[in-house]
Amino acid sequence: MRDDIDMADVYLLAAPWTVGLVLAAVALLLFPLKQTPGWRQVTPGVSYWAAMIFALALAGLIGWVWMFVGSSRPDGATQMRIAWWLAFLFGCGAAVMGWLILSLHRLKIAWRGETLRWSGQAAVPMRDLESLSTKMFGGTRLRFHNGAHLTVDGGAYGASALIEKIEDVNGLAPSDRPPEH
Repeated sequence: MRDDIDMADVYLLAAPWTVGLVLAAVALLLFPLKQTPGWRQVTPGVSYWAAMIFALALAGLIGWVWMFVGSSRPDGATQMRIAWWLAFLFGCGAAVMGWLILSLHRLKIAWRGETLRWSGQAAVPMRDLESLSTKMFGGTRLRFHNGAHLTVDGGAYGASALIEKIEDVNGLAPSDRPPEH
């Protein structure tokens, strides 16, 4: 390790990277997704895992360069400060992806026919939809007549099929889309 590095910077750099790994491990170990025959699920897709892995890899690579390689250029101190911030921000990206993966694992959203269920909520008929709205960052907010609320992450695997099914069941589908696809 380079002599000019403060250990507080190393710990601060490693914190979001570690949080991302721990959250993903908790999702996989404590909230495993179990396939129930006949039920479709909303799960973290390949893009979630790829974003997590690439963010961890970039944070690790840039952090390694910052800790062990450094720069001998005249503006090397500035370059290394920028490298530290890049590694930190990629680590924060990994932590955010870990949180999203854990959230989807904990929700356990599943549907079969016209019945929807998720963690902490009894089965809800899709026909009981009161409102459907789009959130600013791509999620869809569902509100049902019994007071139940569910926000479905639009980027998750199976989310678009679920939303299309709910639209079909409630007559909200665009006229050019064939029903029950």
